Amino acid sequence: MVSVVGFRNIIVHEYCSIDLEKVYDVFRSSLGDIERFCLEIATYLGYNRRQK
Repeated sequence: MVSVVGFRNIIVHEYCSIDLEKVYDVFRSSLGDIERFCLEIATYLGYNRRQK
């Protein structure tokens, strides 16, 4: 998951020079990491899947 956090930093701080093919490759190869990252954020924020 560390690589996803690093990738997030690149997206946020270097958005002018983002290579969209690299973004696509990262998402395809790291989908599980991205899902875990999102779940960690949701847990931190107190989100419950049953709440809508």
